[in-house]
Amino acid sequence: MKIAGVIESSDVFSPGNDVIQADENLIAAFSGRLQVDFFGFGTSLPQFDGNLYRAWQGVGLSLLGGIRSKAFSLPFGLRASASVDTGAGLRTTKYSGTGLVGANPAILGQAGLDIFVSKKVSLGIALPLEYAWKSGGRAFMFGIGGSVRYR
Repeated sequence: MKIAGVIESSDVFSPGNDVIQADENLIAAFSGRLQVDFFGFGTSLPQFDGNLYRAWQGVGLSLLGGIRSKAFSLPFGLRASASVDTGAGLRTTKYSGTGLVGANPAILGQAGLDIFVSKKVSLGIALPLEYAWKSGGRAFMFGIGGSVRYR
């Protein structure tokens, strides 16, 4: 079992890359990335005590590290690579209908699948998790994400 350490793993596991062709025993690579997120959270239903939580939107900057699998085959001649990443970030949020803006730290995790459409383009799907320390409490969030990457 061989694991390679790289800065940008998406280049190592792209279709036709020399690293994979040079060593077929390579099964995974370490990955790291700087990520910018845009996110939102809808209003809640009224709680049993009558409270209603406002919607909020935000932007975040995160540093993530993880491991990415070797490219594998999918139907229709496509190739894909799976990944698991964890890290930390800083979030800024604004509550709808107010001027209230806040910044908070967060711990993040993400499982993803990149599907290589061509040598330069890939489509990604991800299941992100986040635990954030928001003012007045804490928030646990999960969702689904998508991306288009051009190298």
